[in-house]
Amino acid sequence: MLLRILILILPVISLLTACSGAGHVDLFERSEVGYYYGRAVTTIAEGEYRKATASLGEGLEKYRNSGLYTLRGYGYCKLGKYKEAIDDFNMAFKYRQTESFSIASINRHLSRNP
Repeated sequence: MLLRILILILPVISLLTACSGAGHVDLFERSEVGYYYGRAVTTIAEGEYRKATASLGEGLEKYRNSGLYTLRGYGYCKLGKYKEAIDDFNMAFKYRQTESFSIASINRHLSRNP
C-alpha cells in the first residue's frame, strides 16, 4: 500500500519541481549535477539501485538539488526503503529549483526503462 502511495507521489513531486520558478544555475554546476543524474539514471536502468543511491548521495554532498533528491527517493522506493524515500521527497520540495534540464525528461527516461 505504501509503495502505491509513493509511486503516485513521485510524478507529482517531479511536476512541481519542474514547474518551480526560474533560477540561475552556474554552467559548471549544471554539468556536475548532470553527471550525477546521468550516472544514477544509467545504474537505475540496470537495476542497480544501491549503486544509484550511493552515487546520488555523493552528488548531494556537493549540491543540494531537488532533482537529485527526487531520483534518490525513487531509488530508495525500489529498494523498499520507504522512510528514506519520503525524507528525500520532502527534501526535494525544500530545495526545488529549476535546472536547465527537465526533471520530467528524466522521469520519461525512467518510465521507458523500469
